[in-house]
Amino acid sequence: MPVQNFANDVLAFVTASSSVSTERELNEKFTSLLHKNSFNSFIVSDLKRSGAEISTQVILNQWPERWTERYIDQNYFQVDPVSQNALVSEVPFTWNSVKNTHFGNKAERIKRTALQKESEALGMADGITIPLRDTKWGKRVVSLATEAPLINETNTVAMAYLAASYFNLALSRLQQTAARTAADQANRQISGREMEILTWIALGKTSWETSVILGISERTVHVHLSTIRGKLNVSTTTQAVAIALLNGYINL
Repeated sequence: MPVQNFANDVLAFVTASSSVSTERELNEKFTSLLHKNSFNSFIVSDLKRSGAEISTQVILNQWPERWTERYIDQNYFQVDPVSQNALVSEVPFTWNSVKNTHFGNKAERIKRTALQKESEALGMADGITIPLRDTKWGKRVVSLATEAPLINETNTVAMAYLAASYFNLALSRLQQTAARTAADQANRQISGREMEILTWIALGKTSWETSVILGISERTVHVHLSTIRGKLNVSTTTQAVAIALLNGYINL
């Protein structure tokens, strides 16, 4: 791949990533960038070590489908020098740089050879793995695969690292926004008692009449109405009734 073209495309992605509004849009732009620049498949995942056990949480998977199944079925993770190095490395590295790593017994070395031959046959002869930050779940890792050995490795790795970092920043921003939205929605949930009060108010009852019907004090009704207005982010009870009816919180 021409490094200058890749650099230009990465800078365009960096700019675009700051304004995406959904994870789907972000994933599509990241996928387009990589495919355009000869990274035919890739995966974004969180890796977590607990003793001898390794857990993987996939964020975005663009590996060949049959390779994902094969990799899991054969437990290739345990003999894969790329995955094992990703657990301990703090810097990006190319696959070829760890390809000849020797570890494990004879059976594991034979299995590693089979892993490398199979991945090459599926168009993953070389690649770049980029360890990013540790998440609450584990270490975030981006792995990009190419059909041929990388050229101009240093510059290509640098651009890939920049793209992966901005992908991760945008993903974190979107996830944090989604979490805040979910929290806001949870805080705005109308309780059963609040729905009762709002229903009687919507039916034209006064606060005093509502208090008599429900067997509570008028002051308690006023407190509940104030809470409802806060949850629905409105200034009047009339607005609260309108929003509650529109969203199906109450039915008349």
